[in-house]
Amino acid sequence: MNKPVQTLKPVQLGANMYEVERIARHMLHAATCYRAVPGYPQNKEVRDSYLKQYETACAEMLGVLHG
Repeated sequence: MNKPVQTLKPVQLGANMYEVERIARHMLHAATCYRAVPGYPQNKEVRDSYLKQYETACAEMLGVLHG
């Protein structure tokens, strides 16, 4: 049998709208910087740093939206 899928709480914006906008700007900044750095091997550490920032912001956004 398949395991039941964990369901998230419904999205509640209202009071969290400023927080959602702040995190969305951070996500956009991290994604833009990631794409701006050339994919050369010597830039791997910098690109990984931006990717980590983006992943952290995504996790934070999920927490705010479904918290």
